[in-house]
Amino acid sequence: MSTISRRRFLGSAGLLGAGAVLAEGALRAARADKPLNFSGWVFKPDTVKDSVDFYNKKHGGQVKYEAIPWTAYHPTMETRAFAGEIVDVMYCNHNNRERWYENGLIRPIDDLPGTDELKKKMTPANLDSLKSKDGSKLLGLPYFTSLFVLIYNEPMLLQAGIKAPAKSWDELVEHCLKLKRDKVSDTPFLPNWNNSPSGTMPQFMTDCFSEGASVFDAKNRVIVDQEPGAARAMERWQKVYKADLVNPEVLTKTSSTDTHRIFWTGRYAYHTNHSYYLKTIAGEPENSKLAPKKAKMAMYPG
Repeated sequence: MSTISRRRFLGSAGLLGAGAVLAEGALRAARADKPLNFSGWVFKPDTVKDSVDFYNKKHGGQVKYEAIPWTAYHPTMETRAFAGEIVDVMYCNHNNRERWYENGLIRPIDDLPGTDELKKKMTPANLDSLKSKDGSKLLGLPYFTSLFVLIYNEPMLLQAGIKAPAKSWDELVEHCLKLKRDKVSDTPFLPNWNNSPSGTMPQFMTDCFSEGASVFDAKNRVIVDQEPGAARAMERWQKVYKADLVNPEVLTKTSSTDTHRIFWTGRYAYHTNHSYYLKTIAGEPENSKLAPKKAKMAMYPG
């Protein structure tokens, strides 16, 4: 049996979150009076720009911020680096970070002022996940950490006579079949099946965990392919798709952000995605028909 390490597997799956890293060329001391180029993928770019503007104003900085579309972000940064362009600080997903480090695109941050204090404020899991493969170097700082949650459309469930959200996967499937049969929703279930590091793979991993499946053995070897719980998760995916409970449009999306926006329409009963998306779904009436507070979070099934 071929084996891969926990770190390599999670990196490939995009499950370790994301971080901010420094370019290898950014070896000069950090000084507010020197121009700095800062790049990130598009997520709340106005909020990021406000933070950059605040920093520049308060500290006399010269940080120039650029937002690059998520789907093109990592290839764009690599192309620019190989062409000789230096970006001082940038976002980096975990499944790219080790490769960027090994190829000289980014540098460790252990020697920067204040790093030791920042390490003390990080959870052990975050700190470990941001180290180099051999564990000797810190390659970035955490940008975010999130959990997958189950979000439900309360008015739709009540319309169908469903008084409480599903507590198990079998119950969720039963609810969705009823909603479709009663013509309350054509496709009641919206899983985060998008083609991005934050989409289908972490969705699958979360569903495996909810079924009690182990992904690694005691020696950190991947064993998920041998787990009955993983098989149950895959069988359920096939069942809900074949029963037309899932809108195929979700497969065309290239980010979890785009996926959660489909839920704004109010045409779906259940949605699985990163926890922070509940804020826009239930809290932005200018965008979402499920705001204010018509969408709620339930305990993840399992």
